[in-house]
Amino acid sequence: MQKQLADFLIYANQIIKPDQDIPNSLDENVRLLIANSVEVTNLSSEDISSVLRFEEISDTRKAIYLYSVLLHMVKNNYMFQQYAKYAYSHRDDYNIYSQYYLYSQIKAMAFENGYELPEYYDTWIFEISNGYIAFFCDELSVIDFSDRKTGFVLVITSQLLGPLHSPTKIALDICFYLIKSGRKVLLLNLADALSMTGSIACLSKRARYIEEYLNDYEYVYNGVSIPFYQCEQGMPNIEGMYTLISKIREIKPEIILSIGEDIFSNVIDDMIPCCSIPLDAGLSHNYTKYLAHYYDITAKEHEWLRKYGYKNENLIKMQLPFQIEKTSGLKREDLGIPETAFCLIIIGNRLESERTDEFLSMLDSILKQTDTILLTV
Repeated sequence: MQKQLADFLIYANQIIKPDQDIPNSLDENVRLLIANSVEVTNLSSEDISSVLRFEEISDTRKAIYLYSVLLHMVKNNYMFQQYAKYAYSHRDDYNIYSQYYLYSQIKAMAFENGYELPEYYDTWIFEISNGYIAFFCDELSVIDFSDRKTGFVLVITSQLLGPLHSPTKIALDICFYLIKSGRKVLLLNLADALSMTGSIACLSKRARYIEEYLNDYEYVYNGVSIPFYQCEQGMPNIEGMYTLISKIREIKPEIILSIGEDIFSNVIDDMIPCCSIPLDAGLSHNYTKYLAHYYDITAKEHEWLRKYGYKNENLIKMQLPFQIEKTSGLKREDLGIPETAFCLIIIGNRLESERTDEFLSMLDSILKQTDTILLTV
């Protein structure tokens, strides 16, 4: 197994030259390497470290590429933490675009594999946001409340796919309820989720993007027409953000709601205070003036809020925006499930990546211990 890693290191040194661009995609040799590396996943952290000494690699580009490939081969939290630490400690080797690209890729890797993102990554995205804000300091004068258009709400999201996509559904439901309550709404898709702007050489993940939406100026949801605009891929970039800032100064919304986390909402927060709405049970780690939350704030979240100067008046408790629709009339008896049986139902779009051997072993253990009936949807 160590020989496989050693062979990989030799191969990587052959393709990564100081005077050449590093491959930015999975070429066939790397695909083959990953496909034949099943045994490598069982290597201990000590085995890996004995072969790949990243701290001794002077070329940051080479180390980032090696880490990204290795983490496709080895689903190992230790290696992920080393990767995250290395990227953060060498962040000044990259411009602001590439820092945001690398931060986003590492955060996505943590989310998909259940790794814990280091706490100092909050500091990193805060620094990145301030780096972008510095580009626009002369463009961000406050739009007085009296000059804003009463009842007009700008809703910002980083990705828009369809109602089965949870972040999209949150955005659409919020727009739906706002329109039903008499507000005027514009839904803006920044299309900056896992943006390739500033991309550097690593095995990256790309977000889905529906190009057809570029030609649409409304999105019909549950019979309601939502005014809509989608940016071209490539945000956040300075030119595109200048254009959006100019447009916001022109349309003067009364309120801006940001779904999830994005750089642009942090930038325009000085013009019009924004409220960031989380995609899950926690807080959005945007740095806008207002933060929404669905549940009571935890002690750890209070610590984070104090660190960045938030007070109670900056926090807004709200209900989950989801519309929950009953889609089936099936009963237990229809499926032959006893009334006394405990049912474990597992749903989700990521079962292919999250259905690991450890996960399946856990389910097998549960089934052997109880009369649980497992339904996978």
